[in-house]
Amino acid sequence: LLCEALAHAVVSAAPEAGTVSCLELYAGGGLFTLGLSRRFDQVWAIESHPGAVADLRENLARAGRDNVRVHPGRVERVLSRLELARPDLLVLDPPRSGVDPEALAAVIATSPRHIAYLSCDPATLARDLKGLRDAGYRLDSVRAFDLFPQTPHVEVLTTLSAPGAPPGSSPPGS
Repeated sequence: LLCEALAHAVVSAAPEAGTVSCLELYAGGGLFTLGLSRRFDQVWAIESHPGAVADLRENLARAGRDNVRVHPGRVERVLSRLELARPDLLVLDPPRSGVDPEALAAVIATSPRHIAYLSCDPATLARDLKGLRDAGYRLDSVRAFDLFPQTPHVEVLTTLSAPGAPPGSSPPGS
């Protein structure tokens, strides 16, 4: 149930009006991708792990989703060579080490209108948020999800907006 709430919060991180395209980085097997593909006309998903890429493609095929383009490879390499229009929403769900500095520079160069950043490590989240704030992004919301009770681990979803963009939607209960 909590995982569903997390997925809903990520998918609805951008305002409803004018949301057409989404770029998902560190997509894994598609926890968020399927929901994103239902909300956005176009979704680009980047994932480096070959097994996760195979799972993602299989999950998309089973769901009949044909509006997702899966790009295998490291985020910083793939993102720098993709020619994309400015995405309405960029979703980040990096490993515990956070976003590689080269990848963060590529994210900023992509200039998404809204960012949903899901982190499992407060230190790397703070580091990466500083880079995004320095680039002009405004922090809209922060929400914690305790998916692992009785452990010190917590998932934190932050939403950010580009300068001049309307604030992203605030998930219920935030």
